[in-house]
Amino acid sequence: MKNTKPKDKKEKFYGKIVSLTALFAVILLLASAGIVESQDQSRAPTSLIVDYNLTHIDKELKSGDTGTLIIVIQNTGGFEARDVKAWIPDTANIKGGDSWNIGDIAPGQSRIIETTIRINKNVYIGTHTIQVFLDYKSYWVNNNGMVDSEDQKTNWPIIIPVKGDINFVVQHVSKCVAGEDSDLEIEIENTGQDKADDIIFILSSGNEIIPVQSKINIDSIKPGEITKLNFKVHVRESASGTMPITIAISYDDGTGKKKSESLITSISVSGTKNPKIIVYDIKISPDDAGPGKNVNATITIKNVGEQNAKKITAKLNLSDPFTPIEYGMSMYVEELKSGEEKTLNFTLVSDTNTKAGTYSIPLIIEYSNPQNIKQETLNDIFGIKLNGKAKLNVADIKTDPIKVITSNEATLMIRIENSGTGDAESVKASIDLPFQGVKEVFLGNIEVDGDALSVFILQPDNEGNFNYNLTLQYEDDLGAHNAMENLNIVVYLKNDDGTGIMAGIVIIGIIFGIYWFFVRKKKVK
Repeated sequence: MKNTKPKDKKEKFYGKIVSLTALFAVILLLASAGIVESQDQSRAPTSLIVDYNLTHIDKELKSGDTGTLIIVIQNTGGFEARDVKAWIPDTANIKGGDSWNIGDIAPGQSRIIETTIRINKNVYIGTHTIQVFLDYKSYWVNNNGMVDSEDQKTNWPIIIPVKGDINFVVQHVSKCVAGEDSDLEIEIENTGQDKADDIIFILSSGNEIIPVQSKINIDSIKPGEITKLNFKVHVRESASGTMPITIAISYDDGTGKKKSESLITSISVSGTKNPKIIVYDIKISPDDAGPGKNVNATITIKNVGEQNAKKITAKLNLSDPFTPIEYGMSMYVEELKSGEEKTLNFTLVSDTNTKAGTYSIPLIIEYSNPQNIKQETLNDIFGIKLNGKAKLNVADIKTDPIKVITSNEATLMIRIENSGTGDAESVKASIDLPFQGVKEVFLGNIEVDGDALSVFILQPDNEGNFNYNLTLQYEDDLGAHNAMENLNIVVYLKNDDGTGIMAGIVIIGIIFGIYWFFVRKKKVK
């Protein structure tokens, strides 16, 4: 009988090797898919939004009109959104539903979708809404520092104003305080072309805002006129953030016919039992940052409210000349307890050709309360100074006259250029030639890519080849500086215009000719 034990051991050994290799391949596959990749937890999750600032309709719409709705979808998070789909269903009053397969949207990128909307002929005048639904796969960093993903479905209301010959627009809504009776002031403007008569305004809202006095009568509102409506409401203790309200309007259009419309707007409710994020400190480093260099913005935020803040997103609204590096222009904090601080670090870089100066950077902070109700957005601005560094060089040297002669006054002209990134201020030029005359001049300021002419008046009393130093003193954004250039000038003896040398050469030539003639004559004899 054969002994198979060594063979069995080899097979088991190779089997383990194959299993370990397969396991390692699976780990690599998961890492490439971003599932086990360790990440910075401050990196903001995927956040796909409809940018209301850029979303718009191409024209004003009346009943029966057709227009183009342009919707801008933006990823404000730190991870990409994959397999993005969007769709808009029709409503009873507005037609124009459609669907789009958008694909992937990287962090900071936007996609534009367009659809044709048709307004029903019998629609009421006022504000209407349609819904944009987004379906996509989002990513975030979990508590273990690994990338997770899930399918997200969100919907975004788009306000569609339908105007008439009489058109009402909400211009201002006062704020209210949670848990109190408040006077709610709403400013309404007639932006149409005709006067409205016998107007009735009726306020309605959800459960958090209770109208106490909800009906107001106005005799008339002329075109372009703004009227103030003062309603009395009670705001529940649980209310916070932005709360929707509706104003139903009925009026006489001047022909004896009664018309009606409704306006949808919102109230900002504040209260003591809410989170409140403030910018506690901002530090910019390094102090000598200049064009083309990295700039670090260290921003400390603090929750000074009485409740915890959740889902905090801090975003820099960057424009030229700055671009973000590393994790982009937004950072995410899952929670900030009452009284707690958090430091956020952004690294930016500017173009090398950027002009020196101070640039304003808008900071936008959004967050929610523990009930996931969005709070009032914090908008702040801080400045980043890019220091300019001057660089002075000699561009050209001339003398007048061209040939400098002893005992004759001469003008030395040296043109100085600034090839740096910042202006040179209080520029002074001096030379150390051993002559009498004007050897120090003040040039003032030399801008970037500019130049200035320094003029020195000299009275040379010695001939020779003179080496001398040109010293430039100036200031820029980084402080005071000295620069030195080693130069040379030749001074000729007075009346030595070269004729003596020429005469000497002629005499030597004559002597040599006579010598050569007699020597040759001897040889011939």
